[in-house]
Amino acid sequence: MRRIYQLHFTSWPDKGTPQYAYPLLAFRRKLLSLEPVRRGPLVVHCSAGIGRTGTFIAIDILTNEAATEGHVDVFSCVNQLRTQRMNMVQTLDQYVYIYQALIEARQETAVSCSQLKQTFDELCREEKLAEQFKQLNVLTSQSDQVTCAAREPSNVGKNRDPDIVPGDEDRPKLVTPWKGTCNDYINAAFVHGYKERKAYIVTQTPMPNTVIDFWRLMADHKSRTVVMLEDCDVDDDTCAIYWPKDESTRQQYGPFDVQLVDTDVNETANVTVRQFQLTKSGGVRNNCSSAVLIL
Repeated sequence: MRRIYQLHFTSWPDKGTPQYAYPLLAFRRKLLSLEPVRRGPLVVHCSAGIGRTGTFIAIDILTNEAATEGHVDVFSCVNQLRTQRMNMVQTLDQYVYIYQALIEARQETAVSCSQLKQTFDELCREEKLAEQFKQLNVLTSQSDQVTCAAREPSNVGKNRDPDIVPGDEDRPKLVTPWKGTCNDYINAAFVHGYKERKAYIVTQTPMPNTVIDFWRLMADHKSRTVVMLEDCDVDDDTCAIYWPKDESTRQQYGPFDVQLVDTDVNETANVTVRQFQLTKSGGVRNNCSSAVLIL
């Protein structure tokens, strides 16, 4: 009997590259954690077996070389791969991505759960946490994101901060129609989870003119839980209360009726949990809960 593991990286476009290097590095780390992984040759493939395949193999080879030798030669590595199979690393973007992945691999911050406390204490003692945080801005620059939708004149007023807007590829689109300026835009973005793509939606606290859009977002993407990190009593007229104040009352927000069903206040934990019933025109109901954390 021979046991075979298949690891499938699902977010790499043909002839392109992932947006960031860290998901692929985490994928490689998972590969290396499999007990029998180095007992025989690895089989790596993409659609044609040249572009993405060559890029992954080059990253694997060069990451090991950097750890062992302390230096790398990306050009020679890719050139050698191409003597064995044509067009390994197919595009300039993939070649650049190898460099980006190697730079990020040298900034490796992964740590086992059992070593987390010890690692955290060491970083605090050596005052390296702030340095590590600064590195995030270098490794995850957003300057290359296309943000055309957020910059459209009809949407500019929906952004609390003109510098904090979602990229066109990452934003959830609104579907439920409503009159006025309610098009498909809301200042929100998908965030991938550990085991699931688009596991979360992050968004700004609704403004008075985006409350309807907020409930459209909840309904259109079947969200059932809201985690709010905003003080409801803050003296900020750009932050809107987007639910009824009294239990058992209904309030209309565009094409939806929202009813506050229950409120549970935990003063010790400083958490308020509210349960809502969201009713769309036509009588379709969705139960939603809102955990409001006042920090």
